[in-house]
Amino acid sequence: MEPTASDAGASKSCCACLIVKPLDDFHRYKRAPDGRQYKCRDCCAEYQRRYNEVHGEKRAATRLEQGRVNRARGRLASKAWNEANPDKRREAKLRRRARLAAATVGTVNLDALSLGNCPLCGDAIDATLKAPDLLSKSVDHIIPLSRGGTHEQSNLQWTHLICNMRKGNRVNQAA
Repeated sequence: MEPTASDAGASKSCCACLIVKPLDDFHRYKRAPDGRQYKCRDCCAEYQRRYNEVHGEKRAATRLEQGRVNRARGRLASKAWNEANPDKRREAKLRRRARLAAATVGTVNLDALSLGNCPLCGDAIDATLKAPDLLSKSVDHIIPLSRGGTHEQSNLQWTHLICNMRKGNRVNQAA
C-alpha cells in the first residue's frame, strides 16, 4: 500500500530502537501494510555498517575475484576470436588507423587483392608465411594515410612486410 498525502503527519514505531518517528524516517517497502520498512533509516544504516564490518572483506574479495575471472574469460574469448579471424582483425586495425588519420574509409575486401609479386621489390609473396617473418604479406597503402591517402580497395596492395616498413610513408613505389 502506497502512503497517501493524509499520511504526511503519520508516525510509526521502529521495531529495533522502539522510538516513534515520522513515516519519512522509514524507507519505502511495498509489502508492509503501511508501505514503509519496519526499521527506521538510522537503524537500517547501523545494521548495514555492522554487517559490513563483519562480512565486508569477504564480500569485497569475492567481487574482486569474480571481476578477475570475468576479465580473464573475456581476454581468452577475444584471443580465440583474433586467432580464428586474422584477416578480419587486420582489417579492423587498418580501418581504425584510417579513422584516426581522418582518412576516407571505404569497403575493402583483402581477399580480392592480388597476391602475386611484391610491387615494391618484384619478388614473389609467400602467403603461408606469418608475421613477424619479414617476407610475410603486409597490406600497404599506395598513397599513405599520413599523406592524404584513403583506406579504399583502389589504394591498397599486398607487399612484403620488410618492403612496407622500408617504404614508410613515402608516396613513391621505390623502397
